[in-house]
Amino acid sequence: MKTVIVAEGAFDHAIVKQLLASRPDFVTGAVAALEAQGASSAVSLARSFLAVKNQPTALLLDADVDEPDKIQERKEQLEQLLGLAAVRDLWEVCLFVPTIEIIFFQTPGILEALGLRTPTPDEYARARHEPKNVLSSLALAAGLRTQMDLIPRFPGANWESVWTRDPFTQLHGFLRKHLARKP
Repeated sequence: MKTVIVAEGAFDHAIVKQLLASRPDFVTGAVAALEAQGASSAVSLARSFLAVKNQPTALLLDADVDEPDKIQERKEQLEQLLGLAAVRDLWEVCLFVPTIEIIFFQTPGILEALGLRTPTPDEYARARHEPKNVLSSLALAAGLRTQMDLIPRFPGANWESVWTRDPFTQLHGFLRKHLARKP
């Protein structure tokens, strides 16, 4: 039985696929990364895999906020929704605060490996609250139309250190636990 990772959108899905490719132990066919079309679609897809197929499922979503009380509230709502679909051991909610793009500013060298310039101190400060906007600005400055144009550059970067960043550490633990149960 595959362990499923449901990502919120195309860019998030591309990041997850690249991360999985960086770990040969996760590319065994035992992990499936799926792309949803937004947060509500991702929740629905995750609940379906849990309720219908009883498959271990990790839900990766942007928190879209950075206030601790709102993040906690969002996480609790998502946990309730998944909890209604399956037992707690089968699912994991991984929230990116505020969005998945924050990893590009938390992981040394990854922006430069993607052909982007090093952000200024002001851009780093802004990225704590608006990582998607800052990443888009850096992509535009590099002659790209959107951050989606970064995807073909992903294989040139070292993604291994991204696994050390939350919530990818959480995802890593979930995958390890469920892959260890495979015959």
